[in-house]
Amino acid sequence: MKIKSLHFALLILLVSVLVSCGSDDKAIEQGLATEAFLVIDANTGLRNQEITFGLTDANDVDQSAAATFFINGEAIEGATFSSETEGAYKLYATYTLNGELATTQSQDVNIIIPRRKILLEAFTGVWCGNCPRKKTAVNELRVLTPYAAVVSIHGNSVNTGTDPLTIPDGMFIKDYFEIPGYPYGMVNREDFWYFGSGPTADEPFMELAGNEIPVSIAINSQRLGDALSIETSLVSEQDLANHRIIVYLVEDGILLDQVNYYNDNPSSPFYQMGNPIKDYEHSDVLREILTDPLGDEISNLTALTPITQSFTTTISSEFNPQNLKLVVAILNSNGTPINAQFANISENKPYE
Repeated sequence: MKIKSLHFALLILLVSVLVSCGSDDKAIEQGLATEAFLVIDANTGLRNQEITFGLTDANDVDQSAAATFFINGEAIEGATFSSETEGAYKLYATYTLNGELATTQSQDVNIIIPRRKILLEAFTGVWCGNCPRKKTAVNELRVLTPYAAVVSIHGNSVNTGTDPLTIPDGMFIKDYFEIPGYPYGMVNREDFWYFGSGPTADEPFMELAGNEIPVSIAINSQRLGDALSIETSLVSEQDLANHRIIVYLVEDGILLDQVNYYNDNPSSPFYQMGNPIKDYEHSDVLREILTDPLGDEISNLTALTPITQSFTTTISSEFNPQNLKLVVAILNSNGTPINAQFANISENKPYE
């Protein structure tokens, strides 16, 4: 009886092992039990910057080991990608789902060479009868180039009048750079532009707009009620030291009467619009600077290694959140903006 019992026990153990092995093989063959999704740390990168991706299931469990990743239809090893060639690439992954080959939706991966955006700080006032021409000049600048970030800084006049859109940081910038009057423009805090006429391609600063530059800026902001959180990301193809960042909050679509000296000038676009022009639309109006007006120090940039910074503010009840934008500039050790970026509130603006 003891021998028969032993044989029976061994038989049961053998069957258990065989069933267990068969189940493991079947599980491997079937692959994942739930649909999986492609995840990526950034859809835009600089030349030779490493972009990391993965595969996660519906339970947010990393399943990258079960995937094969493809760039432009070519299978690659691992879960990173970089290229020294500018261009658009298609990324997707394949994996086994319940015994069938599954493919994720593809995502675009863009490898870019950063292009320089010039920073125009335009000084104006609602009391300034010559200042309507600032709008004309800015509009013409934007026709000439998409590589311009604009901040309109309103100021008061001791002799002529006050402007309800004036803020202390704006007046600090005007005084610090000794802006001689209104309307006046300062490009990259170096070149001055009186707005006597619209810009032309011959303006010295126009040679900078759109040029290749090592550093790029991305902006991501989120609004929750009157709370605004902002994250900036900086990346450079070169090591950079002793740089600064400045973050402006600006608003479009502000309707406010504007003194107009061109009301009787038939050659002006503001001819017979009234003096003052009622409900004149002011754009790019500086509402707040979230950093020091001369910029906050940033950590040294190591080539191709992004750094992020966070900023928060409370949106004033006087502002229209739908019309708010952000302008971000990075300044070199001399205080000269070397690149800029702009984005709407709640927009995720990538490197460009």
